[in-house]
Amino acid sequence: MKFNDFGIGPDKDRILRCLRGEHTDRVPYFENYIGEKIVEFILGYHAGNTAAAVGDPYRGDERAIVDGGRCIPMHPKDWIKICKVIGQDVIMMEACFAPYKIIDENGKRTIVNDGRIKDRKDWEEKVIRPNDEDIDESMNYLMEYIEAAKNENIAVALGTGNMFITHYVNLNGFDFFTLIYDDMDLVDEMLTVTSDWFTKLITKAVNAGVNILFSGDDVAYKTGTMMNPVLLKKIYSRYAEKMYRPAIEADVPIIFDCDGNPTEIMDMMIDLGCSAHFPVDSCGLDYREHKKRWGDKLTLIGALDLDPLIRLGTKDVKEYVKEVVLSMKECGRYIAGTITAIDEIPIENYVTMVNTIHAHAGY
Repeated sequence: MKFNDFGIGPDKDRILRCLRGEHTDRVPYFENYIGEKIVEFILGYHAGNTAAAVGDPYRGDERAIVDGGRCIPMHPKDWIKICKVIGQDVIMMEACFAPYKIIDENGKRTIVNDGRIKDRKDWEEKVIRPNDEDIDESMNYLMEYIEAAKNENIAVALGTGNMFITHYVNLNGFDFFTLIYDDMDLVDEMLTVTSDWFTKLITKAVNAGVNILFSGDDVAYKTGTMMNPVLLKKIYSRYAEKMYRPAIEADVPIIFDCDGNPTEIMDMMIDLGCSAHFPVDSCGLDYREHKKRWGDKLTLIGALDLDPLIRLGTKDVKEYVKEVVLSMKECGRYIAGTITAIDEIPIENYVTMVNTIHAHAGY
C-alpha cells in the first residue's frame, strides 16, 4: 500500500491558522508519537521512533536515555521526511520531564524516574535540581529542529510536560497526590522549581523561533480528573500561567495535552490561554459532544481511537475514519489524528487511515 496526500503536502501555515481558529483549506494532520515499526515502513530504513532516535522512552527502554538525562530525539531530517510522506504539517521535539537527578548506587548521576522522593528529607538530601545546562542540552537539539525545518514549510513544536507529570511519574510517583494533602509547602517548593525550569526552557524556545508549544499533563482518567477538579485548577493554574506567559506574549499557540476525560478542566485550558486540546480521547468521552461544547473555543485534535484501527479490516477502518473526520471537521478547528502513541496499528490500517483523512480533509 502507498500513502496518498492528494498532492497537498505539509503546510506550516495551515496548522498555525487552524490552531488560531482561522479558516484553512483542509484539515491538518498530526501525530505526536509514531512507533519504530511504522517509522521504518514510512522511511524504508530504521530511524527510531518520533520521540527518540534510539529506544522507546514510552516503554521504559533505557537505551532512550543518555548519560542519566534526556532522550536523544529523532533526527529532524528523518522527521521531515516522515511529514512529507504522510502529509503531516509539524515535527515535534519532546522535553517532557524536568530532569531531576540523583547520585545512584554506583556513584553515577542519573535521572530520577522511579518515584523515590517521598518526603522533605528525600527532597533536600537526595535531589539534584534541573539547571541551565539541562536547558542548553534540550535547546541544542531544538535548534537543530528549527534549522532543519526552516526552508521546508513545516512547523516546529516543543513538547513539554507541565509540572504534575514530572512528579507523579518520575520524582514522587503517585505519592505526589498524597503530598498535596499532607505537605503542601513541600509541593509548592517542588512545583516552583519545576515550573521555573520549564519557564526558562519555553522562553528560550520561543525566542529561538519555535512555532507551537505542546504542553499540559495527563491529569484525567476516563471518569474525570485524577483529583478534585476545583483543587487541581487552584494549584495548577498559578504555575502554568507563569510557564505559558512567554508563548502567549509571542503569539505562539499552546496545545494542552491531557488524555481521558478532562471536561471538568476544559475551562482552565481556555483561561490559561491555550489554543487547542489534545487528544480528544474517544475512549474516555463522546467526541461529538466534545466538539459541540468546546469546538468554537479550542481547536480539537485526535478523536481516532486505536481499538478500531487495530482490530478492524481496511474497509471498515476507511468508513470509521471517514465518519470521525466528517463529524469533527464541521465548522473548522479540527486537526485529525489518533488519540495516543501509535505503534500497534497494522501497517495496512495505518496507511488506510492516513489516506482516508486526506481524502476527506478538504473544506
